[in-house]
Amino acid sequence: MSLLLRRGVISSGKGGAFAVNSANLDGSTHSFSAADSSDLEPTTGDFTVSIWFKTSTNTLMSLINKGDGSVTYWDIFINAGVIEMRADDGPNNRHYKTINTFDDGNWHHLVARYNNYGAFLITVDDVAESLTAVATGTVTSVDTSNLFQIGKWFSLTTFNFNGEIGFSSIFTTTLSNSEITELYNLGVPKCHNSLSSGIKTNLSAFWDVANWTGHTSQELTDQSGNGNTLTNVGSTPFTGTGLSVEC
Repeated sequence: MSLLLRRGVISSGKGGAFAVNSANLDGSTHSFSAADSSDLEPTTGDFTVSIWFKTSTNTLMSLINKGDGSVTYWDIFINAGVIEMRADDGPNNRHYKTINTFDDGNWHHLVARYNNYGAFLITVDDVAESLTAVATGTVTSVDTSNLFQIGKWFSLTTFNFNGEIGFSSIFTTTLSNSEITELYNLGVPKCHNSLSSGIKTNLSAFWDVANWTGHTSQELTDQSGNGNTLTNVGSTPFTGTGLSVEC
């Protein structure tokens, strides 16, 4: 039986849970990074990113990325509330964006699916978004030695994420619709230990960054066991409004 937390208050069930607070990123000094790893880039093109976020800022800001930002990279960012996803292998760029905006100050579950660099998919709160094509280049492989980052715009000091982050995970496959539904879980994020064994098969990284309370190490440890540990770039505690979770 799972344990359900709402705003840090235990409401029912039993077991272990730890995500009772969210990471509040301020757009400049607070972000996360991880060392270069093939687990964190869509080398083959079959790749899925899942992240819980909340923002009310209506500006250009990076959510999650890996690469140099100019030649070889993949990234997801928010621009005037619109979510955009890209992949660039050097000569070719593929870039799509949502029609709807998500800078409403509410928690949202974002899944960005890179399907062999072809049919990009963005779902928000388990709903497939209508996408507009910005660039339709034929990308074949994104292999970059740069850092993986959450909340920071590549190597720049501008356009960093301003808002809150909950759980984030990376999969080396294109998740099915039913697996995306499992991650959304009717709006209650699942901790790593509450995921089904099937969805963990192609899980390359999972971070409980919602648990930034008192400098514990758990929120930065890769719960998948693959060793993709995050670093707190700002090195100071994050605070947030809280997040209801199932663990």
